[in-house]
Amino acid sequence: MFFVIPTLLLVKTPILECAKIACLATHCSLRFVNSATDKNKGANYSATLNKKIVPSYIPKMAKTFCLDDYDAIGFDLDNTLATYNLKNLLEMEYNCLAEYLVEEKGYKEEVLMKPFNEKSTDFIQRGLIVDSQRGNLLKLDYSGKIVKVAHGLSFLTPEDIKKTYGEHLTWEVTNEFVKDFLATWNGPLSEKMRTFLDYFDMPASLIFARAVEEIDKQNDGRPVESYTVYNDIVDGFNFMFTPAHFAENKGKFFPLIKQHPDKYYKKCSPHVLEWLKELKAKNKILFVLTGSYIDFANHTATTCLGDDWKQYFDFIGYFSKKPGFFTGVNRPFLRLNNLKEKDEILSTELKSGQCFSQGNWDGLIEAMKKSLNKTDIKPLYIGDNFIQDLYTPSKYTHCDTVAVCEEQSAEGFPTKEHPDSSYLKSNLWDSYFYTSNSSEGKTPTIWSDILKKHCKICVPSISYLASEPINKKYSTFNDEDSNFSTDGFYPTR
Repeated sequence: MFFVIPTLLLVKTPILECAKIACLATHCSLRFVNSATDKNKGANYSATLNKKIVPSYIPKMAKTFCLDDYDAIGFDLDNTLATYNLKNLLEMEYNCLAEYLVEEKGYKEEVLMKPFNEKSTDFIQRGLIVDSQRGNLLKLDYSGKIVKVAHGLSFLTPEDIKKTYGEHLTWEVTNEFVKDFLATWNGPLSEKMRTFLDYFDMPASLIFARAVEEIDKQNDGRPVESYTVYNDIVDGFNFMFTPAHFAENKGKFFPLIKQHPDKYYKKCSPHVLEWLKELKAKNKILFVLTGSYIDFANHTATTCLGDDWKQYFDFIGYFSKKPGFFTGVNRPFLRLNNLKEKDEILSTELKSGQCFSQGNWDGLIEAMKKSLNKTDIKPLYIGDNFIQDLYTPSKYTHCDTVAVCEEQSAEGFPTKEHPDSSYLKSNLWDSYFYTSNSSEGKTPTIWSDILKKHCKICVPSISYLASEPINKKYSTFNDEDSNFSTDGFYPTR
């Protein structure tokens, strides 16, 4: 997860403010803001994330998938190994952010502190794109065509969408985004659009829409020339998720999640822990890569997996700053002491049983090869963030991926419904995976397209994988089919 905040830098954010925001280290807040501080530190992110050269020819994906075929299996932490009571988490995040905007930015309490309930949350959906200057939220299909637009809380008609974005229903910024999902991660394009990629930033879409609605109301019901709402939202994320605030008990989010762990976290099933032991017994390297800072990640893992959680893994990487971990070939590994970063450790010094912060994929792969005494290994990474955990490792490394996506069960295919389904599925935005059209049927969204092209399979939880035999063979997504189907989603009916 982003780790947990989207990649949105607001329009016309001053450089110093960008640098302040960029220091965010939790899953949510990092995506918006990594670029400025990393550029100032000179180590990790460039305007192109130090991207590796990607081969022009990408081999077609194998048609079957089996866990037992892999030498090294890695996991994201938040919303993958560690899961949350999403209803409670989303409501808490909404309230924390809304209270900040009311108290610190002068927004009206009666506008933002409206109920966050099943009715109002029909407006939110993971994966919405912010056109921050126009005050719009967008949904794209697999080709990059804009299929739905909301301005404030009102949806534009097809005619109004064409007036805003042209006859082809495209925007030059999202065109670049669809070509390469890291194109808007930082640099000039990141100041124009960002995405709500995970459950830590998803509630902000409702706040954004309510605020835009009120601004228009104060302008005699007409849109203004440019909106700065998202600048204020990023400041709110900074307040909530700044890494130091976990130890300092500041920012509302960390104090609440520390005080009421049973309200926000779910305990990991014993059969998942046994499954991890079984994987290790088969001489497989297990590793964790999380974007969360060390103390928060340790709190989360201890709460969900138990005090002895580290015993299940050979390597544990904190504050990994994905997607840069998979693309930034020169990012150093840092040694840990008392849950804090210390001096640099060379990748050649990494060994099984070690924890580190930051680092890079190439160095970790070499350490895992050394640990297994092999010259080449086959790695797999399992995560929930479609850009950080799935697209980037698939495109920029030789690592296969598996998606964990709770929307799958929330929408009722092909499994029973998610307990928090009313907070994860939207009648207003249609399915997370497709858009319905009377003449064309179900058209895949950009997120379905990532699954088809960059993932082996998609599951609703790690618990499902752990309930199946390690040597089970699954049919994978068909990356040549442009239509939406449930092939590649497991469990099947």
